[in-house]
Amino acid sequence: MIEEVESRPVEQILEAFNRAPAPEANLQIYEAVALTYRDLVRRKDITEPGAKILLYNQIRMNVAYLQFGGDAESGKSKKLDLWIRQTLLRYLPREVLENEKIFYALDWLK
Repeated sequence: MIEEVESRPVEQILEAFNRAPAPEANLQIYEAVALTYRDLVRRKDITEPGAKILLYNQIRMNVAYLQFGGDAESGKSKKLDLWIRQTLLRYLPREVLENEKIFYALDWLK
């Protein structure tokens, strides 16, 4: 699904999973990113390669936002970011979202 926008070779992606503190959870995040990308490309009928790359990167940024304790429903966010986060949350298993090695809040920033 994301071969057209993922610039890393498969071997490099697999190596990153294996080095991660929670390889299975990281794989599930990657799958959620791919499914979110697929849904949004289809729904918005995005065909231009540059627009697809921008969307993919936006999805990955939103995963990072959620991983660092960002509010999925923040009213201060752009509509696309809210849409991305809501879609990601549909695909991310609860046990991944509750895994403190993967999703945590930076309380010291508050």
